[in-house]
Amino acid sequence: MNASTSLFDLVLERFERHKFGVIGTLVLHTMIMFGLAITQIQRPAQEETPKELQVDVMEPQEAERLVQALETGQPLESPQQVTNAISDLNARIQEMRPQLSSGAQERMEQDLKALEQSEFDRLAQERKDAGQEVTVPALDPTKWDKRNYLKETPPPTKVEGTATVSFQLKDRRLEDLDIPAYLCTGQGQVTILISVDRSGAVRKATVDKANTRVSEECMSEYALLRAQEARFDRSATAPEVQEGTITFVFVRQ
Repeated sequence: MNASTSLFDLVLERFERHKFGVIGTLVLHTMIMFGLAITQIQRPAQEETPKELQVDVMEPQEAERLVQALETGQPLESPQQVTNAISDLNARIQEMRPQLSSGAQERMEQDLKALEQSEFDRLAQERKDAGQEVTVPALDPTKWDKRNYLKETPPPTKVEGTATVSFQLKDRRLEDLDIPAYLCTGQGQVTILISVDRSGAVRKATVDKANTRVSEECMSEYALLRAQEARFDRSATAPEVQEGTITFVFVRQ
């Protein structure tokens, strides 16, 4: 009995100590529950307010057009319809153009040609009056000679005595060839067999051992390298591959 009494006293003591917190918590929960209950109550339907009736006043011109349309039975066309009508008219005009008669087309072409000719005559008369008349000579194709328009090929030149470099390629000119620097100690002659295409490029170069006399192999190497880099003039009438020679003479200085 004493134990239960002491437990009850303990509860009362704790409640007395925290009574404001307990009461506040109960009040807070009660308010929350009350607020939730209120939100569930359906509000009464609000009375609808009468709306004002808007009436568009038509312009007098529009009213007159409407009366005329009703009297004649013709429907009014909106701006969009007018735009479509313009597009349709353009399309119809384009479709009607090819339907012109052949006689009308011929007359139109003749009128255009006559207009062009009159303009040409007017310009020609103006040039003639200004002393700038252009006279086009009559050409005779049978008298055309290509030698009058093509550059003349200079005649081959032969140097008297021993030349450092000489070449042999029928009806062709040597345009570019670097003479090899003399770096060898001996002297001699190297002949290179060359194959030249129509563009003037050396496609193949080999040493002609039968006509080569050197004291050192470096002479043949230098001569072969320079022959491969040589360049001759173009020729459309030359063979596709034309054979020739380039001879290098090395003279001790």
